[in-house]
Amino acid sequence: TFLPAMSATQQRPNVLFAFGEDWGRLASAYAAHGDITGLNKFLSTPNFDRLAAEGVLFVNARAPAPGCNPCRSAVFSGRYFWQTGLGAIEQGTAWDESIATFPLELEKSGYFLGYTYEG
Repeated sequence: TFLPAMSATQQRPNVLFAFGEDWGRLASAYAAHGDITGLNKFLSTPNFDRLAAEGVLFVNARAPAPGCNPCRSAVFSGRYFWQTGLGAIEQGTAWDESIATFPLELEKSGYFLGYTYEG
């Protein structure tokens, strides 16, 4: 299984994976990390900043692909984007259900998945 078995008295940690595209380091949480644009010194993102302070803020991450769908397919599957077939194209995306993704593995382990959409 994806996650180790837990006793009835143990609580699973909450998992929130926020995939923000096309705004990246503009969140004010990054202002202290030397963003070269400096725009995040003028933008206020208090809710994101709180999540970053209580969780993990990636300050040295790289995108596996230049577009949103290819990047998302690589991040979710752990594969190179070209290995995810139609899941990596920008128009007409269709996921190959035989490719495991970490969100679906979390769901199989008993987690509730929430969904939002781009747009």
